[in-house]
Amino acid sequence: MEMPDKERKLRLLEETRAFLRETGWLSERAPYARERILAATRLVEFDAGETVYLMGDPSDGVYGFARGGLQIQLPGDDGQVVAIHRTEPGFWVGESALFAEGERLISLIAGQSTVGLHIPQVILLELVAATPSLYGDFFALSHRNLETALRLLGNMAVAGADRRLALRLLHYEEINAASGGWIALGQAELAELIAVSLPTLQRAMRRFVAAGAVEQGYGRVRVLDRQRLLAISVD
Repeated sequence: MEMPDKERKLRLLEETRAFLRETGWLSERAPYARERILAATRLVEFDAGETVYLMGDPSDGVYGFARGGLQIQLPGDDGQVVAIHRTEPGFWVGESALFAEGERLISLIAGQSTVGLHIPQVILLELVAATPSLYGDFFALSHRNLETALRLLGNMAVAGADRRLALRLLHYEEINAASGGWIALGQAELAELIAVSLPTLQRAMRRFVAAGAVEQGYGRVRVLDRQRLLAISVD
């Protein structure tokens, strides 16, 4: 018998809170802060292709994600929207626009069916007003996200498609929470993320596979040998 929707959502909320309690930024917070933040959350679900928010939108709070993946998109100066990052479970975002009282600087689109938590802006502002020490926890989130952004920028500045692909795969391996180390990214999406053509990416991937540095599956890839991957990417 199918579970009633209310019961399903309550169970999913608890599962999502449990996952984010142990994964990513929130897992690094002090127990008191972690539980205060979790208590303020509500469940959110997004279908593949659904928008979480768009660049220029006003802030509506902070999000954390436990299942699925999200594309971070930006418009170029020519107006074309480009994907710059694909997030993994444990990712939190949204604090910058909220505390700066500014607009969203990125667009966030669900790349697949995605489950997460949301702290609405009004509730979050009330929470930090009542517990000012939580400001430090959200500054830590901003620092973490800035670190990721700078790493992506640095890796994109590296010359050579092979090297950029290797560095992106190593980055995703580090943040990947999926069982078995598989990174759920297809070749077309990977090509877009490192700004190369699909044929260029496929040639690089074939070299990595032939060398035993990575393994490919349908719509996914995993790193088998980090040092070999780095070495062959500059051969």
